[in-house]
Amino acid sequence: MSNAEASTAIPSSLTITAPDRAALVSSSTKLLEDAKAIVIDSNDMLEIANDELAAIKGKWKALETQRDSLVRPLNDTVRAINTMFRGPMDVLVQGEQIIKSAMLTYTTEQERKALEERRRLEREAEERRLQAEKEAAEAREKLEEAAATGSDQEVAVAQAQVIEAEQAASTSLAPIHYVAAAPRLSGTSVRKTWKARLPETDDDKLKALAFIVANPQFLHLVEFSQSECNKLASAMKANMKIDGIVAYQDSGITARAR
Repeated sequence: MSNAEASTAIPSSLTITAPDRAALVSSSTKLLEDAKAIVIDSNDMLEIANDELAAIKGKWKALETQRDSLVRPLNDTVRAINTMFRGPMDVLVQGEQIIKSAMLTYTTEQERKALEERRRLEREAEERRLQAEKEAAEAREKLEEAAATGSDQEVAVAQAQVIEAEQAASTSLAPIHYVAAAPRLSGTSVRKTWKARLPETDDDKLKALAFIVANPQFLHLVEFSQSECNKLASAMKANMKIDGIVAYQDSGITARAR
């Protein structure tokens, strides 16, 4: 069996002996009560506290070792299961992404074509509307001329032309029927989400910061890095002088188990 096969082997059965919970709680609680009872008011009591601290650390280390011995087989088994399934599932994810990419490319192109067609139809409809309005206006002018100098027959013909031209103008205002860009698919839809591209260059970052300074309502977009500030404080200590950021010294006690 290769190392890879051995690392992904899943045991057919797994037996874990549960520890005595009452004993775990009792021993830890006893050390906690002893810690609460300590009052450090002399060097001798400081030494006693130090010994008690070492005892607590020792007990914690023993419990951690026991816990790890119980958890490790479970973690190894979970890791082996995840490793066994990861390959096939990754292959399926690749297939999913390939199909999604092809579908998105197609639907995006269809939407582009549909938008072009929509604009063409709107452009033609606007041209027809303008032409119909122009013809209606010309027909009304002819009617006015006929009414002023023409015969009754000429007036009747001009009136009919006005009615026909105005009906054509009214028809040109009818709604346009658009063709769908792509058919709706069962269980699948194209989701469009607006996202923001963060500034990458120093110049873009300065521009964004300048805008935020001028518009404080966007101050929540600025995030300070705690780790980077800690590094700077560790390097500069009390000499770190940045408005709004304070370097301070945090104290603590480290102890080893004995």
